[in-house]
Amino acid sequence: MRTKPPSSSDPVHPPKKRTSLKDLATYLGVSQTTVSFVLNDAPLAKNLTPETRRRVHEAARKFNYRPSYFAVNLHKTGSDSVGVIVPEHSEGYFTVVMEGVERYLLQKHFLYFTACHYGKHKLVKEYSELLMNRGAEGLLLLNTNADFDTPLPVVTISAHKEKEGVTNIFIDHRAAARLAIRHLYDLGHRKIAFMKGPHSIMDSEFRWEAMLQVARDFGVEPTPERIVQIAVGGWTPQIGYEPTQRLLSATRDFTALICFNDTSAIGAIRVLHEAGMRVPTTSPSSASTTSSLLNFMCPVSPPSASRSSTWASSPPAFCSTASPTRPRNTPPTSPSSPR
Repeated sequence: MRTKPPSSSDPVHPPKKRTSLKDLATYLGVSQTTVSFVLNDAPLAKNLTPETRRRVHEAARKFNYRPSYFAVNLHKTGSDSVGVIVPEHSEGYFTVVMEGVERYLLQKHFLYFTACHYGKHKLVKEYSELLMNRGAEGLLLLNTNADFDTPLPVVTISAHKEKEGVTNIFIDHRAAARLAIRHLYDLGHRKIAFMKGPHSIMDSEFRWEAMLQVARDFGVEPTPERIVQIAVGGWTPQIGYEPTQRLLSATRDFTALICFNDTSAIGAIRVLHEAGMRVPTTSPSSASTTSSLLNFMCPVSPPSASRSSTWASSPPAFCSTASPTRPRNTPPTSPSSPR
C-alpha cells in the first residue's frame, strides 16, 4: 500500500522537547528563581503571593514539567545507586544472587545498574569507569575479578583474586563438596560419576578441585570414564543433557551422578529417565535446592521408599540412581577419617 508523500503545504510539527525551568519562567513572565522556589517548596516561596504560586503550579501541570534529576540533586553527595558487573544476567546463578541484592537495596531506597561483560576483560574496566561517571556510589561484581583501579568501594562475589581495598565474598566449595559426597556416601553409593563445569565459568576449576579433594578423602575418586564436562555455557537444561549422554555412552557402571548445578541436573535427569534408569527423590523437607523447577522434574517419593535420592543444591546438584550393582539391603557406612 502506497502512502502519499507530504506536500510542502502540510504543516510540519517539530518534535516536542522537554519543558525546562527557563521555558516556564518565560511563559509566566517571572524569574527562574521564582519558579524554582515554588516548585521546590522552598521557605522563600512563602514570600510570594498565592496567585503567583498558583500560576506556577498550573503552568507546570499544563506543560507536564519534570525537573532534571541532576539539577534537583546537585546538593546531594550521592546518587543512591550502585553498579553491578556480571558475565551475563540470564536465568541461573545471577538471578538467585540478585534477588537478595534487590531486596536489600529496596529497603535502602537504592537503585542499581547492570552491565554484562560476556567474558571480555576489557569491558570490565570500561564498565567500572562508565558506572562511576554515571553516579554509581559502589560496584558489585559477580563471578568477576576486580582487575581495575577505582576510588569506589568494590564487593566481589565468587571472584578468585584478592585485591587491596576490595571485599571478597568466597564460596566454600570444599564444604559444598563434602555435603554432596557425604550425602551420597551415607546412602551407600561408592561408584559416583561427576559432571565438571564449563571452561567459560570462572568457578568451574575451583569447584572441581574441591570436589576431587573431598572424593579422595571418602575413597570415591572418580575413574576417567565417570567424568564428563559441560562443553558449552548457558542456563538451560541442555548443558547437562549432552554430557550425560556422553557419560552413558562411556559407562553405566555408576550409581550416582553429581552435577555442576541445578540446571545441568535437570538435563541429566531427563537423559537418565530416557535411558530407563530410575531417579527417585527424597521428600521435599530433606532436600535443598535453589531451582524451583527441579522440584517438578521427577516424582517425589516418601523418604522410606528408597535410600537412593535426588538432592539438588547449588553448588552443586546431586542425582543418584538406583543400580543393580549395589545390593538394595546393604547398610550404608560412613568413612572414619573424613570430617
